[in-house]
Amino acid sequence: MKVSLLVSRAGPTFSQKKGDVIDVSSDEGKRLIAAGHAQAVKGGASKGGSSSSSSKPKKKAKNED
Repeated sequence: MKVSLLVSRAGPTFSQKKGDVIDVSSDEGKRLIAAGHAQAVKGGASKGGSSSSSSKPKKKAKNED
């Protein structure tokens, strides 16, 4: 399930900012939404119910002179 975070959160091995769209299990997504910490992303149902969160850093564009 994909959700958009309404608050920042962090743990020993991750950090996610308000506004990040992450993929969580449907159980965790329901808990986050019920607590007011996230909102569901339309069309964000993930196949397989993966519980991994992904907040990949954005690549910086190379300056070509």
